[in-house]
Amino acid sequence: MLGFSAINDLDLDGDAMWSSFATPPDVLRDTGLVCLGAGEANGVAPGFVRRALPSHGLVLVTAGDGWYARPGERRPERVIAPAAIWLFPGVEHGYGSGPAGWHEHWILFSGAMTRVYRELGADSRRAVVGTRHGPDADTIGATFAGLREALSTPGLPAALRASALVQRLLLAAAAGLPERHPTHDVLGALEQTAAAPTPIAERAHRLGLAPAGLRERVREQTGMTPQEYILGVRLARAQSLLAETRLDIATVAARVGYDDPAYFSRLFAARVGVPPRAFRAQQSRDRETPIGRQPDSGSARDDDAAR
Repeated sequence: MLGFSAINDLDLDGDAMWSSFATPPDVLRDTGLVCLGAGEANGVAPGFVRRALPSHGLVLVTAGDGWYARPGERRPERVIAPAAIWLFPGVEHGYGSGPAGWHEHWILFSGAMTRVYRELGADSRRAVVGTRHGPDADTIGATFAGLREALSTPGLPAALRASALVQRLLLAAAAGLPERHPTHDVLGALEQTAAAPTPIAERAHRLGLAPAGLRERVREQTGMTPQEYILGVRLARAQSLLAETRLDIATVAARVGYDDPAYFSRLFAARVGVPPRAFRAQQSRDRETPIGRQPDSGSARDDDAAR
């Protein structure tokens, strides 16, 4: 398949907005990175909550401010330009502009190379990052103009141009991520071993820390306890596996650290809001929620989830 593309120009509260979506060749998805869609909006943008994408995404905000929310968090996180919002498959989220509006540029992408961007520091536990040292507004605008043209043209050459432009944006946005420091290294170690049934005291020992020191490091960066952080990593990975693969529930549970699929299903339903099977089914539905509804406050924490 050489791909199909469609582009729409709309007017949003008197301000221009465009979006374009494409079905790129499978060979690009299997070996590299593909652009599935892109768009821009300037003004007051409708917000939504509890959406989960089947692909990766990146939102660049170059002017104005808004908010980002995830189920289970007490209040939305403020987004102030310049900023990037990294979106991951199957991870529920919501965002929207503030009352004064913002300038938003977004891309959807998929493919084998998406794993690289986690290694560069963009992970599902730090979705919103500042980009003061990343791409400037003029560079972003020029790149999106090229993307708009490439996505409106069917065929492999245009799909290759779109892929190259998306990689340029991703690399520039990743370059704006904060330098990793010891706390980030601790978080990275917890992420890499999240599925292991390792007690918190042993995790701390392996990192050369006392349990209290580990709690302090993790809370300083995330506002969570180590148990809560590990639970979040496990559930984010479970959501991605449910959205991106056909693995059965027991296999998904085992891959993220739970030998008992029934316990995993109860925990997933309590934290995410729906059972794993229902979550997987919802990925094919349009579940955007109009602005005005606030993100759920989430379920009570399960202190034993990360044991």
